[in-house]
Amino acid sequence: MSLRLLLAVVLAGALVAASMPAIQAAQRTQADRQLSTTVDDLNTAAMALVRQSDPVPPGVPAATRRVRVSLPDKPADAGITIGPPADGDTSGRSQIRTMVPGDPPGHTVLNETIRPHGPDGAVSWNDSLTVRESTELTLHYRRVDGTAVITVARGFK
Repeated sequence: MSLRLLLAVVLAGALVAASMPAIQAAQRTQADRQLSTTVDDLNTAAMALVRQSDPVPPGVPAATRRVRVSLPDKPADAGITIGPPADGDTSGRSQIRTMVPGDPPGHTVLNETIRPHGPDGAVSWNDSLTVRESTELTLHYRRVDGTAVITVARGFK
């Protein structure tokens, strides 16, 4: 009787160990899809701001879009980073880098220029905003130093 129980436990452990790579690959695929949807939502909201509004100077109420960013629970440490263009890119358009552990980072060049708010509320032209948990982002359409830019911040600001 105990030999059968031991054999059943060993077999169950082997089955779980054999299925873990497939489970992890499915989690990464699902995370990639979810992050891709988030990137599309941000890009769509930014394009809508530009298409439907005019940029305003800082201090004046600006057109706003709120975007819910839903990041996957698994794998842990999945996230997105909204940042300036890649080195050598002269378009000025922002890029979003998606990160899923176990996969190479994904890069998407956005149709618009998006820059994060700095701690003092100023535009951070060379900084980035990293999101590692589900949150809400607020986009504003502004004119800063003669340049139309969409600013992004966590929450409603």
